[in-house]
Amino acid sequence: MKASKSRALCRRYTWLILHNSSLNSSSMEDLLDSLEILPDADVTWSSADVAVEIYRVKGNQPLIVTLLELTRNASLEDMETSWNARPSTVTRRRNLRNVFLKAATVITQPQHFKGWLDLTNRQIDTFPKLTYPLMMLLAEDLNYRHNLKQLDLYGEEDNGSFDGLAGLLQRREVEVGVSSIFMRADRWRVMDYVSETCELRGAFLFRQPSQSSVSNVFLLPFSRGVWAACAVVLASAAVTLAVLARRLRAHHPQLQVLTFPEAVSFAIGTICQQGECFLPFLRPLALVLGTRE
Repeated sequence: MKASKSRALCRRYTWLILHNSSLNSSSMEDLLDSLEILPDADVTWSSADVAVEIYRVKGNQPLIVTLLELTRNASLEDMETSWNARPSTVTRRRNLRNVFLKAATVITQPQHFKGWLDLTNRQIDTFPKLTYPLMMLLAEDLNYRHNLKQLDLYGEEDNGSFDGLAGLLQRREVEVGVSSIFMRADRWRVMDYVSETCELRGAFLFRQPSQSSVSNVFLLPFSRGVWAACAVVLASAAVTLAVLARRLRAHHPQLQVLTFPEAVSFAIGTICQQGECFLPFLRPLALVLGTRE
């Protein structure tokens, strides 16, 4: 009884219950009626004639009994061979027999909520929208269903008790939360988590100037090599424009104004996204440079 209340009947421990009488399902059910031997438990009932594995899909469901090919008279080698040949508990119990689990989710802005698949406003209830399809896939995989309740609070502690989703889990009014939630120190005491949804960490990039005071702070983020590369690109663009204008002047007289100095000025203005209004017919050249919106 104490092991059940403290959730010691879980996969971290293996339990062997010895009973001197022959196997009687009714008697075993009566003796274990108050124990929460859930699917993650590893409990074996050993009677005088046979050994069985027992668990429940949820607290108020009948025991599921699986016959083991072992008895108390089996040799140590037979027990070891049989035990090693058994699949893991997770593999053996992937079918929860279509049971309903009481669940709750959090919609903090129900007036703006348009459905689980609506991604037009991704910033509204992002975590529930992320978790809901994952939990639906889990329910399909393990063959169970959600009896879902909607809340608008994640849960804050007040005098030792929580409201919202955390409060329902604390009072065991629901069995699973269909929403991601921040696991803070106060919530650790009343709930468990399945897996980590996202990693919270800072995403900041700081670049400290090499000098405490400079004449132009806008020159600091780039090294000399970067500025040299920019100058080479700028010069290449200007030379290319001047050469093309010189060759195409016979077919396009308006290119007479695009001399080499004008090509340099146009290249600088294009990279700085300025000055195109003075030569609007050269807008395609600015697009070629790839610097316009």
